Amino acid sequence: MGHVIGALERLDTLETKLGKFATEIGPAALQALGYNNKAEFVHKKLYVLRSYP
Repeated sequence: MGHVIGALERLDTLETKLGKFATEIGPAALQALGYNNKAEFVHKKLYVLRSYP
């Protein structure tokens, strides 16, 4: 369908998208998910995506 698979995108693009997503859901939702801040959320999600083969 022309959509790029997240794990195949460039990491800087993913970082931007994750940052925007974290901003949209807000700090309260991030804390409810167990993240202290936006940077921690982005860092941990990028780590998971990098671990895919």
